[in-house]
Order: sequence, then C-alpha cells, then structure tokens
Amino acid sequence: MERKEAIEKYGNVPCFFKRYYKYAFTFVGKAEDGTMVRFSLGGDSGDIYKTSIEAGTPETVSGNDYDDNLSFSITPEGADPIVFSGESDW
Repeated sequence: MERKEAIEKYGNVPCFFKRYYKYAFTFVGKAEDGTMVRFSLGGDSGDIYKTSIEAGTPETVSGNDYDDNLSFSITPEGADPIVFSGESDW
C-alpha cells in the first residue's frame, strides 16, 4: 500500500491521545475493518509548544497541519505494521 492510498483509506480514522514522550504526542485509533492507526505529532522541543491537544478530542492523520511530513503506521489485524515515514521520526 502506498502512502497516498493509506491516507485516503485511513486518514479520517479518529485517533485519541495515547502518550507523550520526548516532545511528541502519540495518537492511536481503530478503523472499522479492525486496522490500527498510529501517529505522532511534535518531536521538536522548539516547536512542541505550538501543538494544542485537547483530552478526549480525536485527531486524524489527514486532519492536521503535518500530514505531508507526518510519520504514521497502520496495522491490519493479524499483520505486521506498515510504516509511512515523513520528515520527522518517532
């Protein structure tokens, strides 16, 4: 699966805040087909203060300002994760 196809298929899956580690907020969600979606925002100590996170409010891969450079993964049920790397690592 290519990055564009993954964003089209899973980009609007609601993902909720899971953890904060080393200046990055990690979000996890589950698509209707059981595929897990995971992504992180931030990662830079100089820019993290610009990121606004509200508890209980879902974020999506395609619904943020970072989607062109966002690293994210999808994990279909019973399969290994497929990782799509952006400019930032997590």
